[in-house]
Amino acid sequence: MSEKILYALSALFQIIQNFGKQKAIDKVQSIAIIKLDEIGDFVYALHIFDSFRIRFPKAKITLVIKSFNKIFVENSEVDVVHQVSDLKKPVDLIIDLRGNLDSLLFAIKTNPKRYYGRGIVRIKNKFLGGQEHEVLTNWLIVKKLFSNVEMPHPRIITDSNNRNMVNSFLKNIQVVENEFVVIHPGARDESRRWAKERYAELTERLFETFKLSVIFVGSTSEKSLVDSIIQLSKVPCFSFVSANHSLLDFAHLSSLAKLFIGNESGPLHIASTMGVRNIGLFGPGVKDVFYPLGVHSYVIHYFGDTDEEKLKSMTKIEVAEVVEKINKMFS
Repeated sequence: MSEKILYALSALFQIIQNFGKQKAIDKVQSIAIIKLDEIGDFVYALHIFDSFRIRFPKAKITLVIKSFNKIFVENSEVDVVHQVSDLKKPVDLIIDLRGNLDSLLFAIKTNPKRYYGRGIVRIKNKFLGGQEHEVLTNWLIVKKLFSNVEMPHPRIITDSNNRNMVNSFLKNIQVVENEFVVIHPGARDESRRWAKERYAELTERLFETFKLSVIFVGSTSEKSLVDSIIQLSKVPCFSFVSANHSLLDFAHLSSLAKLFIGNESGPLHIASTMGVRNIGLFGPGVKDVFYPLGVHSYVIHYFGDTDEEKLKSMTKIEVAEVVEKINKMFS
């Protein structure tokens, strides 16, 4: 089923399900929030989970999320399942931030007191100027439940274990806080990766011009990519790629960096959520919707009219252009 049809069905169900229900729903006992998304999209919904825990302190809240995202909500006083079929009925309130046909069918069969999905917001976007940033889209889906409340900022919580892990790593490589740059050179889609030769050249410019060390990050599947860039570089670089390092360890590491640089991927969104200055290198993709957050975020993004031009957009980004952005950030 196409995304447009799914949004239309979701919008229709929401209108029917919520029709005439104007009274407050403070006595909700069970809430299901569905966010079956990748890391970056998921991080941009963390403010929603926090808001529901505050708004409904006595309700049982269950998140339906992908397994690798569980680490971000382990201390959020919520239950977690990974499939809609694992949800236990009845559910008073269903929030479908990004589900699928299965989640919509579950909502229809469950007959909750209220249902809020992505459909109405996306249809409004279509007719009112285009899709909003993902953080705002998530908030607009549930905004009616939070009258007179300003949209909070997504936040990632790290703990002493993450701090100890990172501090030990930095001590071993003899690098101190705010004197290094974190770089993530990977992305699931190869067309969204900047060339490894350019990353290697960038490490040299960072070291020679700004006296900054470079620490590369990534998943274990990206280890060979990171290793190849380090071999290409003519200056010392370090790798934080290890099965022993969690996403929260990376989040804390990025918070101590002077700058984060990376392709459009989960680590970029984690770094921007942690408040570190960052430069996002964007290839094929939607303008604005998944740009990093904050006044200290910069984006380099070329667009093409054809699919072929879009696929080659990363090749248009030059090392000198990234260095120019860094100069502006540090001036």
